[in-house]
Amino acid sequence: MEKQTYYVSVASGDILNDKTDSPYEFEIEASEDDIKRLQDMFNHKDKADWGTFVLSHIPIVPYHQLDKENDDYDANMYAIYKLIYELGTPETKREMERQGIVF
Repeated sequence: MEKQTYYVSVASGDILNDKTDSPYEFEIEASEDDIKRLQDMFNHKDKADWGTFVLSHIPIVPYHQLDKENDDYDANMYAIYKLIYELGTPETKREMERQGIVF
């Protein structure tokens, strides 16, 4: 499958075709299948984020019992950054390495 250049913002969960559409953090070269996989990860991030937010506001649930939700969120974020690194342009990889985001 042919790869195209995309611009990714992890903070907002955006995957853009045009780098002037919105701020982005990373430039990647990806196929349509890669983009679908990344979008699924962003959707999962949003669900996991919402789950940790809701549970953190329930005063009768001790924080240490939220580990599954926090672990799920962390594992998904790790997978997102790993995929971005794998698909990243050489410049993206260098920047991730400079920032200490290395796999």
